[in-house]
This record gives sequence, structure tokens and C-alpha cells, in this order.
Amino acid sequence: MADDPLDELYAEPPEGFTAKRTELAKQAKQDGDAETAKAITAARKPTKAAWVVNLLAIRDPSVRKQLSGLGERLRAAHQKMDGKRIRELSAEQRHLIDALLDKAFQLAEVAQPAAAVREDVVGTLQAAVADPDVTAALGRLAKPESWSGFAEGVRPDESEPAPVTPSPSEQREHDKRRHEREEAEALVHAAERERDNAQKRLDDAEEALAEAKRRLERYTMRSTAIRT
Repeated sequence: MADDPLDELYAEPPEGFTAKRTELAKQAKQDGDAETAKAITAARKPTKAAWVVNLLAIRDPSVRKQLSGLGERLRAAHQKMDGKRIRELSAEQRHLIDALLDKAFQLAEVAQPAAAVREDVVGTLQAAVADPDVTAALGRLAKPESWSGFAEGVRPDESEPAPVTPSPSEQREHDKRRHEREEAEALVHAAERERDNAQKRLDDAEEALAEAKRRLERYTMRSTAIRT
């Protein structure tokens, strides 16, 4: 079991997340740790891709340092507009992302990830290089992040092909698909919260029933003792 219950929760595969959240929140309440119980209850179920990245960061704490360190060096190179250094670090980034990608799916025991999941994991790792806030959130992500890059103030190298810009119709279709997925995820989260609330009401009712039975048992024992 992980020392941090939130690590234990976010290391749980998505299909077992809700049950594990209920279990850990209940245990925290029994331990008298209301703050931890509240944090656990508020945790959002991650998508498959977010879980893969979370698991990587939880099992290998060095991941955050590797991504943030590379990000700092890339930002410095872009600020200096050092094209040679940028190309070197970009190659390093590709190698690092590839290595972390393989390790992440090995830890998750996913031999053949779906293309969309693989793309989201790559995008999230790339985003963690570019954005320190994403790096800090690794291990607690509910959904994948997207790569924004280091394009500010940098001239593209003429020997390299310019990035392909999607057409307006392609961008609209991409935005539509992402919006639909986010709406679907929001509906899932809302349904899970409702189920969790219903489970809490059931737990409270069962506890009240158990207490009523204990009281009845004590009353019955006292009554029997008086008669004898």
C-alpha cells in the first residue's frame, strides 16, 4: 500500500477507481482524518491516458525531475534563440518521451495501447516539458494535457520542414471531437459523483441500522437480566 492514499488511489486502474475512492475515504474517516477523506472524495476519476501518466509519475518519482529539467533547458535555449541547442534538446526530448512512453505502458501492463490513448500520453508528457504546472500535477491528472511548444520568438530552421497547420475545417472537427469527449467525461464524472453520494447515504443507513440493532441487543440483554 502506498504511503499517500491519493497515490494509492491514482495508481488504481480507472475501472476500479470509484470503488477504491469509496474504500479509502471511508478508511480515512474511520481514522479521524477528515481532511484526507475530503481530498479523496473530491478526487476525479482519470481517463485511461491520464491514469497511465499518473502511474508512471507515482511509480518513478524521477520522471517529474527529468521532464522539468529538460523544460528549463529548452526554455533557456529558446530565449537565447540558439537554433543548434534547440535542435539538440528537441532530439533529447524525443528520446526521453519515447523511453517514458514505453515505461508507462509497461507499468500499466498495456501491451497494445489504442492510438488515441498513446497520442494523449505523448501529448501529456510533452506538455509536462513545456509547462511546470503540468509537471507538478503529474500523479493527480484527471484528463490528458496538450502540447503547446516553445514557439515564442524562435525562427524555424530553414533546413527543417515547417510545421503543418490544420485547415479551418480540420481544426473545427478536431475541436468538436475534443469538446464531445470532454462533455462525455463530464457526464461520467457527474454520474460517478451521484453514485458515490448514493453509496454514502447507503453506508450511513447501514451504520444507523447496525447501531439500532446494537441498542436493541443491549435492551434485550438488560430486560433478560431483570427478569432473571
